[in-house]
Amino acid sequence: KASDFGPVGVKACAVTLKDCLFTNSYHCAYFASTTEETPATVEGCRFVGNDGQNYGTCVYIDGKGALTVRDSHFESNTNTTHNCSGSATITMYSSATHLVSGCAFKRNVVGGTCQANVFVAGGSVTIDGCLFEGNILTGKNNSGTSHSATIHTGSTRTTVKDCYFGKNVVSTAAAASYRSVFYIGANQVVCLNCTFDRNVVERADGDTGVTALMQFFGHNQGIALAHCTIAGTVLPTGCAEIDCHGTDGTSYQNCALSFVDTILWNDAA
Repeated sequence: KASDFGPVGVKACAVTLKDCLFTNSYHCAYFASTTEETPATVEGCRFVGNDGQNYGTCVYIDGKGALTVRDSHFESNTNTTHNCSGSATITMYSSATHLVSGCAFKRNVVGGTCQANVFVAGGSVTIDGCLFEGNILTGKNNSGTSHSATIHTGSTRTTVKDCYFGKNVVSTAAAASYRSVFYIGANQVVCLNCTFDRNVVERADGDTGVTALMQFFGHNQGIALAHCTIAGTVLPTGCAEIDCHGTDGTSYQNCALSFVDTILWNDAA
């Protein structure tokens, strides 16, 4: 029933949400997509001021169906729940190939045991032409292994292209073992034509957690970070602009990297 999950709950059928507004709610659109023939599409929707009480504050899919989110706006949503792995905006637990395109993510807050503002736990994903600005990874109820202020993926293949990441913040109080503005745990990673502008990464004195602007973890088929610009990052002493932890076959190709007032440290070098 929809009432079990929030305003919209759909099980075992294909569905499209178009030009909808979700505000002052939780777990807004839940899709239990049991087969590949039951994809979900969210297009031209706005999610503003929702407060997560479960795995995905705004959009959540599990099962086998693909999720497509286009031209939608996510602003001032929060999820600091202590008992779930999820996000403040979009959570994908489906094994399909997903697409997030032309969306804006502004001033969303993630904490607790939730991983990020966009969390991908299965399948493959392309995130294309999106804006991530002013999002925060907070320390409220924060614990666990890895957390990010914007994107966190553990999918088979992750492609992020033509995206802007500006003024996102990893707060001092964030307590996860690994935390960053941008975290990719996929086997294959392509990050193309992206800009990382004036993001802030904080770490308290004496904190031993691995903290960086971008973290790439556990890959066995390589990373391509191409034609990207990184500028104005605020980092604590001894922390990384880019941290490649446990990777194999890492490749940084043709990147225009501009480091401004930062300390560069890369344990894969």
